Amino acid sequence: MSITKPDLRKGSKGPVVKELQILLNAQNLNQRALVPDGDFGNKTVHVVKVFQRKMQLEDNGVIAADCWRVLLAHPQVKELYRYPTGPQEFLVEIAIPYIGATESRGNRMGNDPRMQEIFEADHHLKDGMTDGYPWCCAFVSMCVQKLISQSIFYNHVRKPYTAGVSYFRTRWAPSQNCLIFNPNNETYSPHKGDVVVYRFSHIGIVESVNEDGSLNTIEGNTNQAGSREGTTLRRKVRQISSVRCLIRLPVPQSYNFEQQICMAEQGVRQPFSTEDFLRENSSSPQDLSCQSTYATPSSATRAYGVIGHNRGRVPGVTGF
Repeated sequence: MSITKPDLRKGSKGPVVKELQILLNAQNLNQRALVPDGDFGNKTVHVVKVFQRKMQLEDNGVIAADCWRVLLAHPQVKELYRYPTGPQEFLVEIAIPYIGATESRGNRMGNDPRMQEIFEADHHLKDGMTDGYPWCCAFVSMCVQKLISQSIFYNHVRKPYTAGVSYFRTRWAPSQNCLIFNPNNETYSPHKGDVVVYRFSHIGIVESVNEDGSLNTIEGNTNQAGSREGTTLRRKVRQISSVRCLIRLPVPQSYNFEQQICMAEQGVRQPFSTEDFLRENSSSPQDLSCQSTYATPSSATRAYGVIGHNRGRVPGVTGF
């Protein structure tokens, strides 16, 4: 498994440290459980060293790739996360402003500033240029980057910067503890906001699910016929038989979904109630949807943990 978690040491702070503390508590180290407060202090250093000695790793108190690899391979890791549908729905609102973005021929960004933003969202270069290659996955990577930047539900997830569908599915998603499920899964079913990977090396975002099971999607690098070699970002209807798998981002168990309260960033902003927020901020049903090509995030997106006013600009041509 490819590890893309950051190195952590004494003094590190934030959601990734909190994730580390939760993972260490699952190791049964015969130590007092750490309070997952996101602060890599002396107590965390001590438990890290106990863990490293148990696993016959260098006991330097630093969490690097070798430690992450062992921590994330623990059989209880999947039990530390939930995969709710609600928070990832905002991925659709992020994607909608890009519908109609069109490349110039040969996978070049041309004069559409949205295409420049899509191509510059990955770390891929071709002949020294940041365009000139298939970009369906660059578009999805960009949307997921924005979701992670704006949502307190996902700020423990490392952002993807890939233009490769296979890498996104087999390397990035597993390394971030994403749920990867096939369309016939008995527990999970396709939902708005899921990333959809097709059998023909193509990727998109589920906008909605039809009664017959087919998917309404938003996809880049396609055309009216549904090719993966098109020139435009479009809405498509896809049969479920064309789907290889779907991907859903992980939310730590520490989030209280019964009360719709996020408990992870109390030091940054106060917990909130979805119902209260909608009651106070939604003047009409139209406030809850993206109404125009360059729309601002709605009240509903903030209720799902979006902090657009201090974590980045609204979705649009100029990006974040």
